Amino acid sequence: MLQTTKFTETLLLEQVHNSGRWLNNPQLTVRVYHDATMAEVISCYRDRQIAPVNDYPNRFMHHPDEKVQVNSFLADWLDYCLRFGHLPMEHAAWSAGEGVD
Repeated sequence: MLQTTKFTETLLLEQVHNSGRWLNNPQLTVRVYHDATMAEVISCYRDRQIAPVNDYPNRFMHHPDEKVQVNSFLADWLDYCLRFGHLPMEHAAWSAGEGVD
């Protein structure tokens, strides 16, 4: 948890893979609005905020609806965790980076 206020929480969500260096670990900063019962991705990989709409073409080649796509990814990711479970790192059989070639 990065920040807590009366009606919101800001979380860093990351999934750590043990599949080698070529696979990026999803890392999202998510703001949860408890009063509105919703969440939104406010940044990806900690390095940038996501604009609601992007001009296209643009310098970083972001899609015009990138924020919608990233929020959709969050919904799919959370649905997957609810359906199949998740495991906090302290209970994992290996630590992050172990077994990486």
